[in-house]
Amino acid sequence: MKAIILGKTKISGTALALASLLALSPVQAANYQLLAGQDIDFYVDASVLDVTQAGVSGDVISFNTPGFIANSHFSELVFSDGIVAVAHNGYQISSTAVIKMSGWTDQTYGDYGNPTGSGFLSVWGGYHTGNFNGQSLTNAAYVAQFSADMFMGVSGDAYASVQVAGGAAPYYRVLGVDADYVTFAGGFATAGMYGYSYEFTVSPAPVPEPDTYLMSLAGLTLLGGLARRKQAQRPDTTAMA
Repeated sequence: MKAIILGKTKISGTALALASLLALSPVQAANYQLLAGQDIDFYVDASVLDVTQAGVSGDVISFNTPGFIANSHFSELVFSDGIVAVAHNGYQISSTAVIKMSGWTDQTYGDYGNPTGSGFLSVWGGYHTGNFNGQSLTNAAYVAQFSADMFMGVSGDAYASVQVAGGAAPYYRVLGVDADYVTFAGGFATAGMYGYSYEFTVSPAPVPEPDTYLMSLAGLTLLGGLARRKQAQRPDTTAMA
């Protein structure tokens, strides 16, 4: 897995921070690989994420992260639209997908009970929607952000809280994922991440009411009638010739 080391300052999980994430990420051509789910196709950017460590079960995509361990240092994995979820025809994806990361953090103490080190593990990021052609997500619009933290001796699973942007719709056909995973350990402590996952919820896409079809048909019929009337009112230029 390709980790990008950016330094020891973690930007807060806000919409502005998401824009900063995009600016900080190196520009490179995406190499999307398809992993099919039950009602969703997952496109994983193999230029940033290790597809061999990815797995799909139903509409959940998960990644193992061997070696993503901090021992008296700082490590960071950043990706922009590294995962793009595309709902199958007839389905739509909720903008409040569940994000889980699994790992551990240490809190170490000296002979007199004084802290000698501590570690933390965190993630923040967001979802975008737009037009996806299999190689790029265009006309992207931010729809939600998420964040989670684990620190000072806490181990196990942490679930990110998701905040939907004001005015954003609850469901979309396409969702791209931006994320920033961080581990840090100081002193004699360690911290690491076993893996992370995204659990998407899908529902049937709304079907237009019969009245909608009737109105569309009536509109087309009216346009056709106007076109025929306009054609009939044109002078016969062949007779004039």
